[in-house]
Amino acid sequence: MKMVKIALITGGTRGIGASISSSLKTSGHTVIANYASNDESAENSIKKMYLKSTYKDINQITLDALLELYTNSINQFKKSPELINDFLELGKTKINHAALTLVANAIMNLDEFLTHS
Repeated sequence: MKMVKIALITGGTRGIGASISSSLKTSGHTVIANYASNDESAENSIKKMYLKSTYKDINQITLDALLELYTNSINQFKKSPELINDFLELGKTKINHAALTLVANAIMNLDEFLTHS
């Protein structure tokens, strides 16, 4: 069985993120890239990430759970700004990118996430 390499790149459609996405595609990875500049587009970003990583449309229950994770992450980062300063050891990260990274990780581990949420 051939292993598929999947990379989830938040912020992967602009600037350095787009360059990283391109490099990963060239090296044989399936790349899931998104960019959300505000909360209004978070829902669309989550839908796209889910579709690209699972090859199926998201159902409302799953979408609601992932949006709740996104919102809770945003709120936690706002309450404790120091959490965002060294997020993933990348230095200063935008709050929405960090929250979408947590959602992307949840999608990759979806069964466990949904049974414990």
